Amino acid sequence: MSPSALQPFIASVEPLFACEGGRVSVHGRDLWSGEGQPDLTLGHVVVRVAAASPTTLTFRVPHDVEGGTMPVQIGGSEHTAFLNVARRIATGLHQVDSPAFDGEGHLYVTYSGSRGQRVPVSIFRVTRSGARESFSS
Repeated sequence: MSPSALQPFIASVEPLFACEGGRVSVHGRDLWSGEGQPDLTLGHVVVRVAAASPTTLTFRVPHDVEGGTMPVQIGGSEHTAFLNVARRIATGLHQVDSPAFDGEGHLYVTYSGSRGQRVPVSIFRVTRSGARESFSS
């Protein structure tokens, strides 16, 4: 078989869970021929590869993916791996540390504001629907 006829083979994706902007590595063989940009997709979104070798491709999860368990594919290869992408549930938060969930699925996050800023509310509850509520001050 000639080198140009080799089919890319995905052995694994690392990490298995990521969020938008997160760095992900795809491991396998014959992933890149050494020419041009590899044809890598996450779900139905074409992703830009940041680093490539025949055995590893690295990319950042784009901001326009829906989230959930998404297939990772290279070109016309029949080999597929899966990446679990977090979905955005709220915006306008500058989450500081130690998020927590309660038994009803509410997310509790701390908020400190920018450096030197005093904020009137320091803990928010984010509902399952994504609504942000003041929880504590």
